[in-house]
Amino acid sequence: AHEVVDQVICQATFKTAYPWAIQRTRNGKKATHFVSHSWAESVMEFIEALIKLNLADAAFWICFLALPQTWPSEALGRLLATPFQSPFYVALKDCREMVVVRNTQANVYDRLWCTFELLAAVMLETD
Repeated sequence: AHEVVDQVICQATFKTAYPWAIQRTRNGKKATHFVSHSWAESVMEFIEALIKLNLADAAFWICFLALPQTWPSEALGRLLATPFQSPFYVALKDCREMVVVRNTQANVYDRLWCTFELLAAVMLETD
């Protein structure tokens, strides 16, 4: 996923600094499914995992599309400083289900943010 973010998402959003999802969905769309992933998967592995779910009407909240990827690291740090006030938590709270994209490269729960997302989903009683 890193390569697509660096080569596509950042290039497409650099001038405005708005997240890709906001630029592509003018009126917004309420996400129904929060996607947790470890960043170790390839984009094809990521997309195939979502397609296999067969959720045609789902609106996925995907961090690398929903968050501003071109912001300076200090600004992103402030945005994520308080996990229970972060965009991750806010999005998960509004979604009806959480989807975990596993991969062949790494355990998704070796990443602290993924563990936090699981904890938050349990606390929020998200499916």
